[in-house]
Amino acid sequence: MLRAIILFYFIYLGLILLDLDLDIFLKPILIPLLILFVLVQRPQQFLPLIVGALVFSTLGDVFLLSDAELFFMLGLGSFFIAHILYCWIFSAALRREFAFKVNLWPLSIILTYLIVFLGYLWASLGELLIPVVAYAFIISTMLFLAWTWHLSAQKKSTFIILMGALLFVVSDSLLAISLFKSSFYMDHFWVMLTYLAAQFLLIHGLWRRYRLT
Repeated sequence: MLRAIILFYFIYLGLILLDLDLDIFLKPILIPLLILFVLVQRPQQFLPLIVGALVFSTLGDVFLLSDAELFFMLGLGSFFIAHILYCWIFSAALRREFAFKVNLWPLSIILTYLIVFLGYLWASLGELLIPVVAYAFIISTMLFLAWTWHLSAQKKSTFIILMGALLFVVSDSLLAISLFKSSFYMDHFWVMLTYLAAQFLLIHGLWRRYRLT
C-alpha cells in the first residue's frame, strides 16, 4: 500500500511539472491516502492522534486551495492543530520510553533558524505577524521533539520521523518565502514535494515504531 501511495504522489508531482493545475481535484485526497493506510495498519500506539493530525492536515490542504485571507487563516489554524497533535505524540513517546532531557545543541540550531527566518520575513508579514509567528513556534517545537526523540532512541524509525519533521519545516519555509517574499522557480513543486515527503516519512516512521508485526 505504501508503494501505491508513493506512486500516486509521484504522479501528482509529475502533473505539477507538466503545469496541469489539478489541485482542486487531487490535493484533497493526498493525505487521506495516508489516513487509509493508518486505519488499515492500526499502529499499536497513538492511533487517534495520528489520524487526527492527518485529518487536520487534510483540512489545511483544502482551505489553502483558496487565495482568500480567511481561508489562509483557516488553513494555518488547521496545520497548527496538526502540529500540536504531532507534538503530543512525540512528547508522550519520550515520557513513556525515556527520561525527557533537553538537548541544547538541537535546541540552539532550531532557535537560531527560527529567529533568522522570522527576521527575514518580519517586514512582509503585516497583519499576519502574530499567527505566522505562533505557527513557526509550534512547528519548531515539533521538530525539536522529533529530534530529541531520535537522540534518545537512536532507532531507524525515529530517524525517519526526524527527517519527516525536518522536511515539514523546509516545506513551510519554502511556502512562506513564496507567499510573503517572492515566488521562485517551480515553487509549488518544491513545496509539495517536501510536504508530501514530510507527511509520508512521519507516518512511515510512526508505523515502523508501533506496527503490529
